[in-house]
Amino acid sequence: MKLTVTKPSDMRKEDRAAFIDFVNQAGEVDPETLPGLVAQAVALVTIHEGEMLIGTAALKRPSADYRKRTFKKADHEEAEAAHPLELGWVHVHRDHERKGHWLRLEEAVLEAAKGEGVYATTKNDAMRRMLPKASFAKGGGDYPSTRNPEEMLSLYIRTARPKREGAAPTGDRSEG
Repeated sequence: MKLTVTKPSDMRKEDRAAFIDFVNQAGEVDPETLPGLVAQAVALVTIHEGEMLIGTAALKRPSADYRKRTFKKADHEEAEAAHPLELGWVHVHRDHERKGHWLRLEEAVLEAAKGEGVYATTKNDAMRRMLPKASFAKGGGDYPSTRNPEEMLSLYIRTARPKREGAAPTGDRSEG
């Protein structure tokens, strides 16, 4: 298994296309806007099993306006300024679920955050169970999804952490 953390600008064109295709398979994002958002991400995280892409995640820095709207919808506006980064596009191939990959992806994203406050939004019950395991706390109340108002989103926040000295740099990390 190989976990890679990279900046979008450092990712090969074909690898970025594979990342976008994989995230689109989850059906959680707008496929029209995703390529531009991927290009603006702080870090993209992938897990490969051999040549097969089996997991993705990203660290994003959404616009201040987007963050304000998100935190306002959750009625948790007081926390917005302290959480400038967003964990997103977490997806693990269904044949590789329940093997710890979600936590590996999340840990790599949080390492890339370098101690800054991070938030995530989700409608997924599995992610609602996983985020607290990564020191995220539910923030505010649930609110309807813009894409599908019948679905309720939850906001989770992870407060800033002191920066650790000697943290591993981004790049490839092979695991056995």
